[in-house]
Amino acid sequence: MKIGVMCKIRFYSLFIVFGLLAVDILVAENATVKTSEVKMNHSELCRNFVKNLGNSAIEIINIPEITEEEVIKKFTDIVESNFAVDSMAKFSLGRHNRLLTTLQKKDFLYCFINMLIKLYVSNFREYKTAKFNIVSVKKKAKSHYLIDSKVSISGKKDTIITWFVLCKNGTPKIYNAVLNEVSMGQILRAEIQGSIAEKGLDKFMKEFKNKYPPNHNAELEVKMNSKIKHE
Repeated sequence: MKIGVMCKIRFYSLFIVFGLLAVDILVAENATVKTSEVKMNHSELCRNFVKNLGNSAIEIINIPEITEEEVIKKFTDIVESNFAVDSMAKFSLGRHNRLLTTLQKKDFLYCFINMLIKLYVSNFREYKTAKFNIVSVKKKAKSHYLIDSKVSISGKKDTIITWFVLCKNGTPKIYNAVLNEVSMGQILRAEIQGSIAEKGLDKFMKEFKNKYPPNHNAELEVKMNSKIKHE
């Protein structure tokens, strides 16, 4: 981010000039430091956010004698707290989102969350002995960051995962992940919209609900109701 500071000085007297210059230099320096701190903090915030997320997922599947039900519960907390699930769900539906009723939108969101949980649980099962490290952090656009990470397992080729993170008001959320150059968001969108094109929206919704039964969450319900009102 380029930071520009413009100083306008009126020359009334030599003393006033020196005084204004001294004040403007201090203000400019402080503004630069504060802006740099915000930029650095957001970058570090996103780095630590993804690092903790990856390590937490690996720790969960390494808990001795943990049941499948407990794993799903813990991954549900991770997904609902750290992923921009509503934005991801709407992106997957595309123009079809406008055709759904309020209840259908809620049902789809909860089914979508269940699908994500099953997807991540099955994937992370393979990384029980993995080491998770952050490779780099890049700013993509305003409040958008790309976090490159590496998952290493002894005797296997490293898996490169790029996390797309939106950091709004100091709260980071993941809205996409690219595994070895394959976008999970684009794959889910293509599969869901392809299925809708083939079966029709109503039949797709019925089968989607049967496959990933909606598990309504009270806290998420409040957020969802608020968002639907503004659509």
